[in-house]
Amino acid sequence: MGAAQEEPGRRLRPGPAAQGPEAERSARQCAPALLLVRPAEPSANPETRASNAFQGQAPPDAARRARAEFEALLAALAQADIETLVLDEPAADPLPDSVFPNNWFSTHPGGELVLYPLLSPQRRRERRPDFVQRIAAALRSREVLDWSAEELSGRCLEGTGSLVLDHIGRNAFAALSPRTDRGLVERFCARFGYRPVCFDAAHRGQPVYHTNVVLSVGAELALLVRSALADPGPVLAALAAGQRRVLELSSAQMERFAANALEVRTRTGTRRWVLSAGAFGCLDAGQRAALSAAGPPVVAELGTIEALGGGSARCMLAELWPRALP
Repeated sequence: MGAAQEEPGRRLRPGPAAQGPEAERSARQCAPALLLVRPAEPSANPETRASNAFQGQAPPDAARRARAEFEALLAALAQADIETLVLDEPAADPLPDSVFPNNWFSTHPGGELVLYPLLSPQRRRERRPDFVQRIAAALRSREVLDWSAEELSGRCLEGTGSLVLDHIGRNAFAALSPRTDRGLVERFCARFGYRPVCFDAAHRGQPVYHTNVVLSVGAELALLVRSALADPGPVLAALAAGQRRVLELSSAQMERFAANALEVRTRTGTRRWVLSAGAFGCLDAGQRAALSAAGPPVVAELGTIEALGGGSARCMLAELWPRALP
């Protein structure tokens, strides 16, 4: 199964029915499909640098390299039999961070599509109306919740960058920052039935810009940079209540985006972690074994994208949850 590209009439449907406790946990936590946006001219966004300490220096010929890295990740996902829907950014209207669509929308099994408020004015243009229409049609969405107006008053919640969701334990983890407003976290939780687990996390003397660089939650395993959290107790307690084993990562591994990973389901229902080559390469043998327990990880070189945008594999992957009911 290859990647789907620009298929207006295509609809995604739920994958194989879960059988047994482990399969049921996988089906509840790990999305059966992903959306990616093919960038036209990726670049560094000066508007995001002040709140994102992970942005680096752009290498020579960065746009070409970043486009090649995107295609390599897409090929790796196809090789792993992970269903994808790809939208092409218009060449006439390129945006620097378009490759990170998980920040401006999320989808849910009940048929809801949520649009989020973003801190960077340039990034707000990523919520293209035609993209929203294509996603809604592919998922048979029954409701579009547009919360983007909150950004006009300085209140932001940047999708599943801000929210790391434990669908099994119904916990919404959120590292508070200029991009993650506590009140909007609570609004999301009230609407979708999650418990807010808000916390403070720091990197290089400033708040960590997105939760998904310090935490990722899979069906059985959670990746956590405990040392970055001011008080890890509530996060650890919530993960334990959700029966997650915790794989602790160091600050140095966080710098390589080791926590910026996502566990997804293949078309046959197996689970695979997706992360960058830099992230996987900085793990020790035991950590690699833990990530490989459910299946071999999907790994792609993303160094240029990481340097330009200060985000990695997880930021490039927006989870698609086909509507559970007809």
